[in-house]
Amino acid sequence: MPSSLGAAFRAAYLDLLLAAAAAYGNGTRFVLTCGPLRTDYCGAVDDVVGQAVGLGLQVHSLQLQSTASCCAHPDAVEFAELGAQATAAIRSMLAW
Repeated sequence: MPSSLGAAFRAAYLDLLLAAAAAYGNGTRFVLTCGPLRTDYCGAVDDVVGQAVGLGLQVHSLQLQSTASCCAHPDAVEFAELGAQATAAIRSMLAW
């Protein structure tokens, strides 16, 4: 991601989180997801997570991994694997 686009992306994403927290309350938990089709923006997402946590928001990062075999798009089996990854991560984040 070009640095100028990255800076705009980070600022817009943080503004979105702040607006959502204001609307839904500071107790709202957010999960920012990266992947699996593209991962070149994962660093920017992680930066936003760090900034938001620094501001007191409850934000977690979830980076999904896939072995997608059809033009980088998951098939039904891979979607099930992604769902299992997300479920496990969210359970851990929420201490379920």
